[in-house]
Amino acid sequence: QQWLVYRLTNSQLSLGMVTFASYIPVLLLSLFMGVVVDRFQRRRLLVITQTWFMLLAAALAVLTYLELVQYWHILLLAILLGIANALDMPARQAFYIDLVEREDLMNAIALNSSIFNGARIIGPAIGGLVIAAFGEAPAFATNAVTYLATIACLLMMRLPPFDPPASDKSSLSELKGGLDYLIANRHALSLVSMTALLSIFCFPYLVLLPVFARDVLKIGAEG
Repeated sequence: QQWLVYRLTNSQLSLGMVTFASYIPVLLLSLFMGVVVDRFQRRRLLVITQTWFMLLAAALAVLTYLELVQYWHILLLAILLGIANALDMPARQAFYIDLVEREDLMNAIALNSSIFNGARIIGPAIGGLVIAAFGEAPAFATNAVTYLATIACLLMMRLPPFDPPASDKSSLSELKGGLDYLIANRHALSLVSMTALLSIFCFPYLVLLPVFARDVLKIGAEG
């Protein structure tokens, strides 16, 4: 997506704006979505978000294939992606509890982290090769198809019946309770603070990788 944005606009600012558009819904909605995740079956929420991701990828593939894609299309899709991510991330993290026993929870989180970070390394490399060999539209289409496997796996899982927690508190009260716990728990606050610092000062350089690849290293998407 970043490569397509830079090809269309030749603007580093436009790259940054697309990334901003994809993350601002996460910043604004994640706390509220955490309350939603506590009240609904997590697998159902994940099926919804994965289907959402698939449709967004398919829409971008079609627009690119028909050579109709414009910068504002990508900006809009980035916002919709951010809204889905705001629900997907807390649902995915809470889903561990439905899958494994409490004593196996740390191992499950470690395994998921390894797979996730491995995919972050391998995925862009494969995507770059697909773009170089076949073009941008097939890369987006391939991405859309891969979500079918995720949705199928979710639907085939055998899980215990969902028992929503009994609570007479409003969503705002539960949200306030979560914030109060975060402020009172020094270890949790430290983890959140470190994550925020990494997100602000370390990860944003990834946005500019198309600039480095094309303008500095003088290579294409495969680089």
